[in-house]
Amino acid sequence: MTDFLDIHPGGDLFIDGAGGDCTPMWESYHPVKMAKQGPNEKYWIGMVRDYWDFYAWDGEFYNTVKERVEKVVPKENR
Repeated sequence: MTDFLDIHPGGDLFIDGAGGDCTPMWESYHPVKMAKQGPNEKYWIGMVRDYWDFYAWDGEFYNTVKERVEKVVPKENR
């Protein structure tokens, strides 16, 4: 999207969602017809992995962070 930034009618607003699922932003800021069509495929670089895992207490992200913290921070200081 960086190539599109200078000509995007909404300015750099879409940077707020960089790295995540921007579907809600896309749907709320574009006309219904355009929102249903989705963004132009020439700007797609890949799919965002399942972001729900990021917020789940039993998800891979949380468990990985917890394990890393437990390795560095002594139990009595947690």
